Amino acid sequence: MDEREGRIGYWVSGVAHGSLILWAILGGALFRPQPSPMVRTTQVSTISGAEFEAMAAAARGAGPVGADSTAVATLPDPVDPAEDGAARPVDAIPPQSGQAAALEQPDTAESVPDLSDFAPAAPVEVATDLPAPRPNQTDGAETAPQVPDTPPAPVAEAQPNRPALPTPDAAAVPVAPRSALALDASRRPEDRPADLVESFNRRVAEAAAAEAARQAAADAAAAAARQATADAAAEAAAEAERQAAAEADRQAAAERERQAAADAAAEAERQAAAEAEQERRAAAEAAEERRAEAARQAAEEERQAADAAAEAERRAAAEAEEARRAAAEAAAEEERRAEAARQAAEAERLAAEEAERQAAEEGERRAAAEAEEERRAAAAAEEERRAEAARQAEEAERQAAAEAERRAAAEAEEERRAAAEAERQAEAERQAAAEQAAREAADRQALEDALRDAQGGAGGQDAASGSDTAASPSQTIEGGSGASAGLDPLAAALAGAMAGTGAAADPANDPSGPPADMMQLTPSPIQATPLPDAAQGLPLGDPLTLSERDGLRFAIQDCWNLGALSVEASQMTVSVGFTLSPDGVPDQNSMRIAGYQGGSESAAQQGFEVARRAILMCGRAGFDLPASKYGRWRDVVVDFRPDGVAFQ
Repeated sequence: MDEREGRIGYWVSGVAHGSLILWAILGGALFRPQPSPMVRTTQVSTISGAEFEAMAAAARGAGPVGADSTAVATLPDPVDPAEDGAARPVDAIPPQSGQAAALEQPDTAESVPDLSDFAPAAPVEVATDLPAPRPNQTDGAETAPQVPDTPPAPVAEAQPNRPALPTPDAAAVPVAPRSALALDASRRPEDRPADLVESFNRRVAEAAAAEAARQAAADAAAAAARQATADAAAEAAAEAERQAAAEADRQAAAERERQAAADAAAEAERQAAAEAEQERRAAAEAAEERRAEAARQAAEEERQAADAAAEAERRAAAEAEEARRAAAEAAAEEERRAEAARQAAEAERLAAEEAERQAAEEGERRAAAEAEEERRAAAAAEEERRAEAARQAEEAERQAAAEAERRAAAEAEEERRAAAEAERQAEAERQAAAEQAAREAADRQALEDALRDAQGGAGGQDAASGSDTAASPSQTIEGGSGASAGLDPLAAALAGAMAGTGAAADPANDPSGPPADMMQLTPSPIQATPLPDAAQGLPLGDPLTLSERDGLRFAIQDCWNLGALSVEASQMTVSVGFTLSPDGVPDQNSMRIAGYQGGSESAAQQGFEVARRAILMCGRAGFDLPASKYGRWRDVVVDFRPDGVAFQ
């Protein structure tokens, strides 16, 4: 039972640890903070309308403005498409509201709307050869060019004859309108600073290095947290389920804290980037204003903008370093918590080991006390058994003497009764013989009388003296009875058969007659007489000692496989009875279920099969039992219980 519970504990512990390690791996791979995309920045500036006009004038090139620079070529009158025969162009349709693309939301909201595009631009002093504008013209307004009236179309002269086709006029080349404020020559725009690209690359490299450092710190913190979690889970094997749940909660809390720290760092980076963007935008606007006010201060303003950008980057780097420090402190706090949990688990494990050691010592002491108590009880039982055996021996001797006396008296009484019966039978036989002799004499006399009467009536020669013996009415037969019998053979045979003299008088000695013991030759039914049981004559001997009983019990229990039983069969008691041969080998055919309790019949049958295999396996070579006590251990009943093997 303990071995099975140990195996179950090992399996549960292994599954719990494997699940915890798998969860830590998957959680670190799937739920770790993802690196935010690197913020790309570029320098953007806005220009006013005057600057745009200056740039447009510079794009046309320098040179004198011709007198007809603003002239517009003569265009022909428009022709009706129906008369011309050409197809009418398709009217342009403004896009519908459903087809318009939705604008993306800005990353950050502006505290104050930017209305610089709607503010009136300040005039710029530009060198030009154009005449001064008219007084009634406003600043920045453009004068529409004078467009001459369209000349009338030539009319063909009527000719009486077939006139020749008129020569078409040459097509006029349209000339693009030119503003009166356009410049023919302007100064070359300033180039961008020489170190702009290097500064940008440097800022990108610093941001990438900060991101790599932050990612490395996050990975190290996550690895340290996973290692601490794995160590704590490995050391808490005794309480796998509870520790697994607690560890999962702690991991979830740590993951949430790390996620919150990562979110805070990302938010700080985004805010820093937004602030840097705003500062760069403000610096660019200031630089543009300064360039509009004075070109000579452009370099200084650019340097100040670069310094401001560098300061913003330094602040962003400082904030990133602060976030990294916060993440490192969170990781260190998590590591301290894991170390505290490990120390607590180690303390619990040591306490559990100490408790187990004390329990084991207490169990050993109790086992020793119980063994001593059993030894004393066994000694007392042995003394009591010996006294009981002596008393039983004396009682057996006394009963044997009384039984001998009783048997002698019974035999004497039986002999007396047999003698009286024999005398009675002899007297009865004598009386029967006397009666038989009397009957035979009477029969013989009657036969003789009948023979004489037969001979007298047949006219035989008889000597009669009628005159001399007047007083006698009969005459005397010559030769007597024997003479008269010899005259007739049949009469002589009858007379001999009916005579009671000689050997013929005894019917038992007559060879011609039936045997006297004829009835004894008649077959009678055969009566089955059972043979006496050989075991009844075996000496019982002394009862088995405690060591002999424990030896047999341990021999059977060593082969009993409790793990092969089902849950129901392992929780019930099955009693198995069997017979042992004189050499200690169990009889396979004598095994039976003597009883069961605590379960169903199918579970009892399964427990009987496992117990039967255990008995046959361990008793193959015979159990070590004393032969002088065979009568005691010939028939055995073993109880297979959840806590072990016992005898009834």
